[in-house]
Order: sequence, then structure tokens, then C-alpha cells
Amino acid sequence: MAAIYLVPSIDARAQDRHPAVCHAAPTVSTLTGNTSVIERAVAHLGDPHVLASLHSVRYETAITAGAIKVNSSVTRTFPDHMILVTRSVGIPDARLDASPDGAYSQISGGPKTQLPDTLRDDLLKTVRRDRFYIGQNITNGKAKLTDAGSEKIGDTNAAVLRLDIEGAKIVWYVDPLDGRLLRTIAQVPTPTGMIDQIVDLSDWRICDGLTIPFQHAVIQGTKISQETVISIELNPKSEETTMPGAIQTSALWQREPKTDPLRDTNFLQFSLIGKFLTQPRNASNGNPTLIVHCKPGKDKKSNHGYTNGKFRDGYIFVGGVTDSSVSDNGNSFVTVQFRLDDGKLQSESWGRSNDFSSIFFSHPTCFLCGGGYDIFANLLYGHAMYHKENTTPQVRKMVIGVSEYLGGEIVMQFDMPDSTEVAEACGIILHK
Repeated sequence: MAAIYLVPSIDARAQDRHPAVCHAAPTVSTLTGNTSVIERAVAHLGDPHVLASLHSVRYETAITAGAIKVNSSVTRTFPDHMILVTRSVGIPDARLDASPDGAYSQISGGPKTQLPDTLRDDLLKTVRRDRFYIGQNITNGKAKLTDAGSEKIGDTNAAVLRLDIEGAKIVWYVDPLDGRLLRTIAQVPTPTGMIDQIVDLSDWRICDGLTIPFQHAVIQGTKISQETVISIELNPKSEETTMPGAIQTSALWQREPKTDPLRDTNFLQFSLIGKFLTQPRNASNGNPTLIVHCKPGKDKKSNHGYTNGKFRDGYIFVGGVTDSSVSDNGNSFVTVQFRLDDGKLQSESWGRSNDFSSIFFSHPTCFLCGGGYDIFANLLYGHAMYHKENTTPQVRKMVIGVSEYLGGEIVMQFDMPDSTEVAEACGIILHK
């Protein structure tokens, strides 16, 4: 095996808190020649300097299992500390903390409950099974590797690697061409005992130099769930892992290809999870979600240049029942008030979904006002028109309020990450 060098950063432990900035990962391996599968897998983890300097990582995720929706925040500090905080609508936050000194669970506002040492040990194994910790220790003897042949994962003949890192065992299924981790299998603790957990990984992105799968399809026995990464934080400060009243996230745009079989068209869906400042009375989901559908592709704009896509439609899923009115032309609308960054309060009339749970980027009171493209452009850049490339910066915070039927006001906040990819695919940015 060729040497895999991990060069530590001098000031790694003095870094300030910063949610990682992410972009789509290339699918081509950077290694060439006679390199082993494990070398390709470690190279696929990302920048070796960043990997070597990593001592802790925090994952903010949204988990869906049937009708159950949960937000989670898990912090792994290598090699032996884990904090998990979960939050769901109508249920108090729960915290799980495991370290060599012991493990406990705690419901928000309640006492700590000590957990058995055997469960503590099983929880700490999940820390040592972290991809990045394995990558850091693959060459120093802490990680034992066994080549277990190959197995078909979809269309890929994946290499099967059995890993044992200080007693924490896991099986990796690796694409031998580019080193991508396609699947993992490991035993995890559950309320009924240990069980095999199968995780299929996809939607790879590079976040501050490290490669992260943003989609996890999880199978535990007969239970199936989908876990979506909302944000990643490298080397978070330990004092920020105290029990929060609610999980605070710095969300990222989630991208998903979509197909309309009726119209035989393909497009992209982008979604961004926000948070409630004032929650609906009977919300069906833990967070509001901004969703847009766009069609990438060069689109000429007469003598004004071109865009790299087209906006199809967009809306914000609120979850509560929004209050609506009927305009003079007979169309139903929702009065929406919003503030962009520190700007003035704006008020507009938007469309709504049939079940009143979502507000649409449309103009039901104005037939000549277009299909809502201008609304989305305004939310991204603060002006209801094409955004000329390399001019004003994008909006970074959006606070939106709507009235709830037979209730008060629902107030939502979206902390806007870099939106260049979305703006390009939706035809918001105008190029000369």
C-alpha cells in the first residue's frame, strides 16, 4: 500500500464555529495508477490536511420514517464522546450523551437518567465507526482491514471491506473506481437490543474540503427511514453542545432530480429547511420548507443576454392552515409579509395550496404579473427581476409572516446559504 499522508493543521483546535460551505462532489477519482481500494476510499474522504485536523464533527439531519419526522443533531468528538439531540413536533427535545465517564439520557427540562455501561460502550463504537475517524487511523494500526471480496450494489461491483477499529466493527461497500462509499453495515443499539443497520449513501458533496453523503437510506430490520443532512460543522466548540431549547441549524439547499411522467419532462427540485419563530398551532412538520422546481439549460433572453435555466414554480410549505381571502377576480390569495436581511417590511398577495398548508410564488390577484419568477428573484437578491451576474450580494436572511386560520400569526425564518447553484438553475442570474 502506498503511503497516505495526513498533515495536521497547527491551529485546528482554535477554529471559530462555522457551518461548512458545500458544493457538489466530482465523481472522478483523483488517484491514478496502482492504488488499492482502501487508498481510493480514504482519498475520497477529501483534503488530507482537513481530515488530519478534524477532531470533532456535527451533523444536523432531518429523518423521515413513514409519517414520523424528526430533526437530529449528533456531535462526534474523536475517539470517545457522542452527543445526540432529537426534536419532533409536540415532543420535548431529548438528549443522549456518552463518554468514558458514563452515558445518560435526558428529556428537556427533566432529570438525567444514567444508562448501562454496556449501552455506553455500544454508543461510543458509533464514534469510532465515523468515516473520518477510520480514515485518520487506517495506516497507524488502530484500524484492522480485511478484504471480503465483492458484491453487487445496484450496477456497481462493489469491493467489500471489513473494518475493526478498536473493537468497533463495520463493513464498507466501496466503488473500486472512485472510492465512493456506497453502503455500510454495522450493528447498532436499539431499545430491543443490537441490530444490523444497513445504510445506502448518495448525493455526495464537498464541505470545507471533506466529502459528505447528504442522503442516507437506512434499514434496521423491518424499519426503513430516510435521513437527509441539513448542515455539517467541522470542529464545533464543545460549549455549544449543551441542551438547546430547539435544534438550531444552518441549512443547505437540497437538490433532487424529478420527473413528470404525465408531461414527460425532467427538472430539478431545490428545497431549503427553515425554522419557526412562531409555530402553527397544529403543525404537521417540524420545520417550514421552501421548495422550487427549475429546469436547467441555456435560455437566451433576446438582446439582454441569457440565463442557465428556467423557473417553473415554487412555494413554502408552512404546515399549518393559512388564512386566505378572495380577490375581486374571484381568486383566493394569502397576504404574506416578509423582511429580507435588515430591509423594510414588504407585503404581497401570494397563492395557496388546495389544503391551505403552503403559500405559492404566484400572483392570483394580477393576471399580468407573471408566474412567480419575480417573487423568487426578490427573495434571493432583493429585487423582482433578473440578477446581473457579479453585482449585488444575495439575501442572507428571510423572515416571513402569514396569518393562521382561526389563529394568530405564523412567523418563519430562512437563513439563506450560498444560492448560486439554485439561482443559475432557476434562471435568476442574467449573463451577458
